[in-house]
Amino acid sequence: MRVNGSRCGEINYIVPFSNGALTPVHVRKIGPAFPLFLLYEDRVTTGKGKAGIVLGGKPVTDEEAAEKLGLHPKTAARHRERLERHGYISTKATGRGYSIRVRKSKKWILIQRGMDKSALSDGAEVSGQMEQKRSIRVDKNALSSGSVPINDQSRTNQGLSLVAEELVRFWNENKGGLPEIKTFTKTRKAKLTTRLKENPSFLADLKSALIKARASKFLLSWRPSVDWFIENDNNIVKVLEGKYENQGEKHGTPSASGNNSGTGKRAGPFVPTALRKPIPAAPNALTKPREC
Repeated sequence: MRVNGSRCGEINYIVPFSNGALTPVHVRKIGPAFPLFLLYEDRVTTGKGKAGIVLGGKPVTDEEAAEKLGLHPKTAARHRERLERHGYISTKATGRGYSIRVRKSKKWILIQRGMDKSALSDGAEVSGQMEQKRSIRVDKNALSSGSVPINDQSRTNQGLSLVAEELVRFWNENKGGLPEIKTFTKTRKAKLTTRLKENPSFLADLKSALIKARASKFLLSWRPSVDWFIENDNNIVKVLEGKYENQGEKHGTPSASGNNSGTGKRAGPFVPTALRKPIPAAPNALTKPREC
């Protein structure tokens, strides 16, 4: 859910959180690591089972978390170790940071329900205060009769809205030279729903594709919007497979200008070895001709 921030023009997002974590036993275990725990929960984009995967498994460093929260990197590292020690998260070192999973992630629960509308229609409960917040649709007939019907469809779309908000946030923060998302329309939500049904990991794949796309000179030349990425299930696959990578940057192949990668020399036409003419030796200016 998106809300207006305290500053003019600032947009914030509500992090799904269970008030069960406010009991004394959890408060003692999590302690000062609460902000880091909420940061990890906020960054959940996909998951497996009940665990939410932070940024789709992308490595997260203590320095990044520390900068976000205004902490020292060593402090962020201690908080991460504390959360893992008490079983709130699990981590896997990757050499470039840590792949982090939030156990019993409430955001992942809502994301799953946004992918599968049938789960919501069966009345699956949302933990904490989120289950009590239901959108209300008021029409003229209801107002005249004094009754206000509850819009169950808006509750059904709650999980999808969280996925869309996460997509908008990540896109606008990492778009590079690509167009900004001003609003996520109903048409875009419909296409996103279709993509998520086809591929539950679509959001994580789209994020990876965006990082590659913003470095592509070809894509930056015509600046595709988010609509191109969600139009079908094939566009982001082509980006991930390297179809739009800059020539000369992939596997050391020659660039489109004809230059050998990294040499600055223009490549000439290929001539078979058998047809190549020997290059005559240059005369030695220091050697005098033999006198007869």
